[in-house]
This record gives sequence, C-alpha cells and structure tokens, in this order.
Amino acid sequence: MLRCTIVAQRYPERGNPRADVVVLASWGEGLDLASRGFVDPYESPERAMLREGWTSGGLAAQGGAALAVIVNTDEVPESERPTSWFDLLDPEWQDALTMPDPSLSGSAAEFLAIFVQNFGDEAWSLFEGLARNGLIVPGPNNAALNPVLTGERRATIAGVDYITYGNIARGEALAIIYPEEGTAVALRPVFVQEAAPNAEGGRAFVDFMLCEAGQALVADVYLMPSREGVEARRPVPGDFVAVPADDAEVAATVGAIVERFRDEIVEGIVQQR
Repeated sequence: MLRCTIVAQRYPERGNPRADVVVLASWGEGLDLASRGFVDPYESPERAMLREGWTSGGLAAQGGAALAVIVNTDEVPESERPTSWFDLLDPEWQDALTMPDPSLSGSAAEFLAIFVQNFGDEAWSLFEGLARNGLIVPGPNNAALNPVLTGERRATIAGVDYITYGNIARGEALAIIYPEEGTAVALRPVFVQEAAPNAEGGRAFVDFMLCEAGQALVADVYLMPSREGVEARRPVPGDFVAVPADDAEVAATVGAIVERFRDEIVEGIVQQR
C-alpha cells in the first residue's frame, strides 16, 4: 500500500482498526502516530537485542534501508558514476534522473526530512537544480526505478537500496552509490495498533519479527536487521556515511517538508516543463 493510504487509514479506523500490526517505511511517521495515540504501548522482550536507537515506546524497527543513488550500469560506466549528490547537477545528467515521490513513499519522505535537517538551504538548492536539470518524480519507489531498469533514465536518487540489492541478485544491470556527503537511513517501524482486534496475536507476531529467526528473514530481503548479531547481507552504517537524524525533528517536520517539495519542486518546476 502507498504511504499516504496506509497512514491516512489509521484515522477513520481509530478505535476499531482492521489490522493488528502495522509496518511503515518512515520512522518519523511512526513517531507521529505514536504521539497521536495510535500505537499500543507493548514493548517486546526482544527489544533488548536491537540496535541502540532503533526502538521508541511501542515502536521497534523491523529493519532499515539506506537511500542511495542507483545507476543503470549499461548506461553509466564506472568512470562516470557520481561520488557526490551535487555531481548530479552537471549537464551530463540532464533528463537522466528519477526520484520516488515523497508523498507516496515513506522512505523518500524520510530521506527528504533528514537531508533537509542536515543540509538546510543547500538541500533545497540541490532539489531545485535537479528539477531544472530534468528530474522526474513519477511515483513510489518502483515507479522511479522502472525507467532506470529499462535504460530510459540513467539513475534514480533517494532510491531504497534493499530493493535494488534484490534486483542485482536477480541479474539486473544496476549499481548502488552512497554519496560521500552521506545519506539517510530509513528505519521501518513495526507496532501493534491501539485497540487491535487481536492484540495478543499482534504482540506475538511483533515478537517473531524481532527474534533471531524473524530477523534472518529481514536480512534475506537485503534490509539491515535491527537485531544485534544477525548478519546483514548488505552494507550497514560504517560501510557508508549515514548522516545523523533528530527523530523528534523528523517527526515534527516531515509533513511540511514533503508539502513544500510537492508545491515548489514537483508542481512548481517538474510539472511545468
């Protein structure tokens, strides 16, 4: 389900939700829902084994993904691959880039909020420059990646890396680049809903998702496991630069930042071409 739908559905279902457990692609959105009383306060005993900072109240990270530059290796030889986000402003990248729509992708929204938190006006100048250089914002993650898979576009920015690791494992001509300035890591919160119809079953399911066997399944799809001691099948922070994130600020600002991106970048520039 799309980010806007899965979050929006919490409101009309409040007090009588259909689902017991929710998994989101944005930690900030999870914190926001928790602050509004949508999250059961259950704290799984498996939390003790999770990475520091990957829990908050009734939220626990199922796993994490980094947001990266993803290039088509048939279209972008290694010598031409960017090392910086700002390399993508060069003329050689004109009409070559896509980006997931942050209003439809929780991970892209998280990237946007964390990137702006770290780079401020420089971030907005980058987004404006990319838009004027021909960036398209076609939809959620798969919609942004598909033109790169076909070679119609050379790269996507702020793409979730775990999806691409899976594509690479299946033989797709893709490469993942973590720019030198650093990038955001989007934690994927899992929680039992307040007033869940089967809260006991939901809590048991969360326990499984966070236990060693459940986290091995997370690793198998190239997400970063949240549990210490479960080997990742992909790079983790330290292998690349992960910029810091103030979770409370992300939760408080992500909605306004996504709205500004939609108004100024997508509607103001991209859709005016």
